[in-house]
Formats: sequence, structure tokens, C-alpha cells
Amino acid sequence: MAQPDRPGFWREVFAGAKHLGSGMRLWLTRPKLMLFGAIPAVIVAILLGAALVALGFNVSGVATWGTPFADDWDPAWRTPFRGLLAAALFLGGLVFSITAFTFITLMVGAPFYDRIRLEVDRMHGEPEAPAPIGIWREILRGIANGIRTLLPAMFFGIAMVPLGFIPIVGQVLVAVLSAIFGGWFVTVELTGSAADARGVSLRDRRRMLRTRMPRTLGLGVSTYLLFLVPLGPVFAMPAAVAGATLMVRALRDEPSTAIAIAPASAVMQQTQSLPPNA
Repeated sequence: MAQPDRPGFWREVFAGAKHLGSGMRLWLTRPKLMLFGAIPAVIVAILLGAALVALGFNVSGVATWGTPFADDWDPAWRTPFRGLLAAALFLGGLVFSITAFTFITLMVGAPFYDRIRLEVDRMHGEPEAPAPIGIWREILRGIANGIRTLLPAMFFGIAMVPLGFIPIVGQVLVAVLSAIFGGWFVTVELTGSAADARGVSLRDRRRMLRTRMPRTLGLGVSTYLLFLVPLGPVFAMPAAVAGATLMVRALRDEPSTAIAIAPASAVMQQTQSLPPNA
């Protein structure tokens, strides 16, 4: 019997990026909702951005402090050695900071992003909700899941340091791997709200994302790259939550065609305009 054709690699990658594009369109159709979703991103981006700038200014000192054995080396070897180490440390810190930004922003802005996820599900048909587990258990589960994602991101950043010692090729390789693995970590975090709303555990969520890795990376890497652009995290974060919800729906074979539903504010205005006896 002939096996069904699996989607092509690049077609899946573009499908993942398209989810983010669909989320971006909510800035046009639900601007107030998306603006509220940008508030936590602004606050966390300022704090982590300041930390990343501080790392950039001090990374050379950290590289020097961490390599006292190179003090007696010839400057022709010592300077490039510490320069490569500093570059690797900064790139590793960048991956961790973006993952941390996603986790902290989602945690701080959970009410905002849950509203975005609810609106996306409302537009496409709400899934069957799992049994409630209680607010505190839900918060603790979210924190635990976030830590389980942050720790691998931190270890990845450390593992990238040796590659940074390879001149030119090493920096390119670290940058590419950082985008790929950073995109994976970001997608795992972004899909948390939609997955939790469907009773999908972190383990099952990772398994679901791995089965469609090109699509997962299409969403994650495009989001990761937008996070590197000035003001990118502010606009990309709420859109990425919406896009991640759409991707979870697609991976679970839920309806993904938008239902023509007016915004809640429009419905309210129509209701208020009705005559008293209508």
C-alpha cells in the first residue's frame, strides 16, 4: 500500500514561519489585545537588554579573568584566543537570554498571553478543555516546565564555547546552531499556553513538536531572529504566542480556518445599539 506523502522540508519550514505571519496579522485585526500583550515584553526586554549590553561591555574582561594561564602567552596568540572565547561567551549568553526572555515574559504576562491564545482559539473554534487543576498547581507547573527548558539552553550555551575557538568557521557555526537550538527552545516555551489548555504535558509537547521539526523550527527560528532586531521582541512576542497556538492546532489536526467572528468590542457595540424591545 502506498504511504501518504509527507510534506517537503522547506514547505514545512515556511508553514511554521507562516504561523508567525498569521499571528502578526492580529496587530491589524486585534490591535488593543496585541498592545496589551506587548507590555510585558517591553518590561522584560528592557531588563534583559540591559544585562546583555552589560555582558557585551564586560565579556572581554570575563574572558581574561577566566584564562589566567594565557597571561604569559605571546600576544599574537593570547589576543585572538581570548577574543574567540569572548565571542563564544557572548553568543552563548545571547541564546540563553532569548530563551530566558521568552520564559520570563510568558510567566509575567500570563494573563495577557492567555487572552491572546483564547482569542485565537475563539476565532478558529475552541478545543475541548481539560479538567481544571487549580491555579497554584498551574503556576507551579508553568515554572517547572520553564526551568526544564532554561537548563538545557544554559548547557547549550556552555557547549558552544569550544566551537568559538575555531577561527571564522567557528563563529558562523555557533551563530547557525544558536538560531536552530534557540528556535527550538523558544517554540517549546511559546506553545506552553496552548498545550496546557489542551492538557498536553511538556513531554508530550516536545514529542509532538519533534514529529514536525521543520515546521517547529520555521516558527522558532523566525521568532528568534525577530527577537534580535531592535524593538522586535515587543511586536513579535504577542504575535508568536498567537502563531504558536495556530501551530498546536495544526499539529493536533484541529480546524485552522478562521471563523468570521467579530471582536468582542464590536459585538458589545451592536448589542448596545439594539432597541430595548429587540
